[in-house]
Amino acid sequence: MEQNQLFDAVKLALKKTRVTSLDGEIERLVAAAKADLAAGVCKIEDDDENIKQACVLYAKANFGETETPERYAACFEALRDRLALNSDYNGGGNNG
Repeated sequence: MEQNQLFDAVKLALKKTRVTSLDGEIERLVAAAKADLAAGVCKIEDDDENIKQACVLYAKANFGETETPERYAACFEALRDRLALNSDYNGGGNNG
């Protein structure tokens, strides 16, 4: 998988910037976050700050190195749901 700003942002958030042995796992977490988002979000662009934040939250919830994964999971779900309701992300066009 090609590494990009989204991957780098998630890796930085997990504090694993110097560890390359975990790159595959981190790439899978990013892919899983995007797949979860795709259930209701049509516009998933790697350079979008909301998408980056959602992927970071998903990774923190599922990487296994935090004492409060449920907190990160709840934040991811709230952001995912908010994006799914936003016409800029759900393909709904203009609200007017």
